[in-house]
Amino acid sequence: MAWWGSQDRHNRTIKTIELFQKKYPNIKVTYEFAGWADYWTKMTTQAAGRNLPDVMQQDYAYISEWTTRGLIAPLDDYVKSGVIDTRDVADAALKGGVVNGKLVAVNLGSNSQCWVLDVDAFKKAGVELPAANWSWSDFEKVSEPVFGQVFSARFGRTIKLGGPKRASFWVGTMNQKFRSETNGSLLLSEAIPPEVVDKIRTALENVQNQPWYMNLTPAQKVVVDQVVDALLSSNPGNTTINYQLKKDPADPWNMLVGGNIDLNKRWTIRAEVGFIGRTSVLLNAVYRLDL
Repeated sequence: MAWWGSQDRHNRTIKTIELFQKKYPNIKVTYEFAGWADYWTKMTTQAAGRNLPDVMQQDYAYISEWTTRGLIAPLDDYVKSGVIDTRDVADAALKGGVVNGKLVAVNLGSNSQCWVLDVDAFKKAGVELPAANWSWSDFEKVSEPVFGQVFSARFGRTIKLGGPKRASFWVGTMNQKFRSETNGSLLLSEAIPPEVVDKIRTALENVQNQPWYMNLTPAQKVVVDQVVDALLSSNPGNTTINYQLKKDPADPWNMLVGGNIDLNKRWTIRAEVGFIGRTSVLLNAVYRLDL
């Protein structure tokens, strides 16, 4: 039996093997383990000698290729006979181990994502707790401040209409600067399906056969080779993508035309339209109280 992982995984797996051997003392389990890169180097060597372990840990990046090469045996007959009991395992959990219509692997476990919210911090900030179906855009709104700057100038004229009535008209311009940055990272396997990761690995393995590679200078080829070797020495699906999004208004400037009418001492009606750039419309009514 063979697997990769951290020391904690090693310790837990070994304890499980010991419990298994206590229940079945007639079965001797020989095991080996290593880190990710060393594990695949060792398994590839054993695969070449047709000397792989009876039970081994696999990965989405390799399972299709290894199955196609006849290195992994189907498990369907064991499931049908009841030797492997999958009655309490969801189909979605088993689907990841199906290659070409045959079950060749059983899920080691399932991962779930969750959010931990500081309720007191939300209350202190006066922000409502997010709904159960909140999106990344909602998360961004509550987690990152947006800094803004507004410059506006208007030039106009006021004319009397008789009595308390007056009318004002103006033209102007407005500039708005709002900026918000989003920084983050995600695994390549989180962004694209496992089968695409397999295609990426295949493309990396054949990069030296590509016309664009052949047209590179010797120095450029050395750089490309080093990058490809680094990616192939680990699981491409574990490649981290760092991203930064900077958001600014598409049209910071616009022209304004507007006016208002004082109907009497209490009521004022105002309207303003923005155009040539950012489109905006403002309509409001003002009522003044005697205090």
